Amino acid sequence: MFTHINFLKTVKIAAGCVLAIWLGNLLGLNYSSAAGVIALLSIHDTRKETFRATGKRIAGFFMALLFAPGCFLLAGFGPAAIGLFLLLFTPLSMVLHIPEAVSVSTVLMTHFLTEGKMGGEEILNEILLLLTGTGMGILLNLYIPGKKRHIQRKQRQIEEGFRGFLQEAAGILDRGKGELEQEGKTAVSSKAILEERLKGLKSMILQGEREAFLDVENSLLSETRYYLRYMSMRKGQLMVSERMGECLKRLEGYEGLPDQAVRIGELLELTRVTFHEFNNARGLLAKLEQTKEKIKGQPLPETRDEFEIRALLYQILLDLRQLLVIKKDFADSLTAEERKTFWGEAI
Repeated sequence: MFTHINFLKTVKIAAGCVLAIWLGNLLGLNYSSAAGVIALLSIHDTRKETFRATGKRIAGFFMALLFAPGCFLLAGFGPAAIGLFLLLFTPLSMVLHIPEAVSVSTVLMTHFLTEGKMGGEEILNEILLLLTGTGMGILLNLYIPGKKRHIQRKQRQIEEGFRGFLQEAAGILDRGKGELEQEGKTAVSSKAILEERLKGLKSMILQGEREAFLDVENSLLSETRYYLRYMSMRKGQLMVSERMGECLKRLEGYEGLPDQAVRIGELLELTRVTFHEFNNARGLLAKLEQTKEKIKGQPLPETRDEFEIRALLYQILLDLRQLLVIKKDFADSLTAEERKTFWGEAI
């Protein structure tokens, strides 16, 4: 029930609201409770989101100061002035992509309405309220626990998921090494197991991608998109694996498989054994090309079933190659600094 509640953010909101009001009172500001509301609105899930929203609110407020005098002049210091202000300010804020400024600016404009005037003292009071609230929000949101350990744990889970998929795929091609034969699960088909593994992988990759994005959003001084790119790479491999899975499931309809299936199964098993974050896949690609050449040198199929099986096997081989190419391209895209930081390689 409480697993999805961000308790740290809850504490920050409560503390920020109280501290902003206290500071507003200490500065002798009128309507100091508004600073608490602004602080509450300034606490977001990531540091960058907090800074972006704060910048938009401050820019929007100063833009609102340009509209307010005309609205009060035309409609007086009454409700109609706020209505006129919102009719003008809201669409403009949407066009300028600063909708965050509408609520805060409107609250501050109502203070002019209550005072019945908009002089220098009143404007200074509102500016200080805005800076007090947003400043407190920024200050409290400077501390956000890092997600690197969570991401790295998710990486290990994703890699283990891929190894499980490759193990089952190899077992299907070499009928006798699959999970069904190993564990005696005769009531469950390899098709169901493949689907379950791919479903689990998709869920883990989506979770990892969300955490990697939050990590980027929380990095102010030492930004890196390594983990986000890693998750994108695994997502690409998942798409290829899903296509490979369809071919593997179609092979279940045939009673016997030719020798080529065993060769590809061995290649899948080799990929499984060496499947990890730091593998650049070059050796596996070389091995795959050797396997492809050996298969090309074998006699052509003689029956329709054999032809269909060989076509499916060749597609699986092409999908495996694409899976490895995706990893190779990722490894080649890393800078020397990234290799040192994340792969432990000397520059």
